[in-house]
Amino acid sequence: KIEQNKEKINDLQKEKQGVQASKKTVQEELDELAAMITSRLQEIQVVQLEIDKVNSEIAVYQQEIDNIKTSIGNLTKKIEVKEQAIKEQEAKQAVIEESLSLRLRTLYKSDYKDRFLALLFNSEGLADFIAGITAIAKIVQVDNSLMEDLDIIKSNIKKKKEELALEAKRLEDQTNQLSIKQESYKAALGIQEEKKSQIDAAMAEIKELE
Repeated sequence: KIEQNKEKINDLQKEKQGVQASKKTVQEELDELAAMITSRLQEIQVVQLEIDKVNSEIAVYQQEIDNIKTSIGNLTKKIEVKEQAIKEQEAKQAVIEESLSLRLRTLYKSDYKDRFLALLFNSEGLADFIAGITAIAKIVQVDNSLMEDLDIIKSNIKKKKEELALEAKRLEDQTNQLSIKQESYKAALGIQEEKKSQIDAAMAEIKELE
């Protein structure tokens, strides 16, 4: 009986050791599982912070894109106004040039010297002669005034064309900036989607571990 009891005791001890070993193995597996879940959760937190950063960048890019589009719209309107102003000035220039051309053709047919001599010999008196001289002076004054107006119009056209060139250059620069910002915006959206996929994969892995 003593021997039998010893054997039973030995068996119980072995069984106890086996249970303890099994319990230890299960605990180790649980600890490993918990560590893996914690690691994945930490990864998710890191990626979420990266997503938040990207979201902020996306918001900035969107605001910049909206601002540039507004600027482009304003520049386009300015260009249209300047182009219309140039057309109007060029139309005035054409009218004045045509008027001066007609006067010059008239002068070739009968210049002021001939008209002055004709006026001198054909005048009925001093008053008539002075009236004729005054008329000629007025014609000369009108011609000079037209020439001055023409110079002003030409100067305005030149100035507006220079301004138009500057506005067109600004518009080109703004359009290029818009293209760059839109590319950056698209790239940020791509990163955002990539980070979201990482989170989805990590969450799916946690569910499998559970």
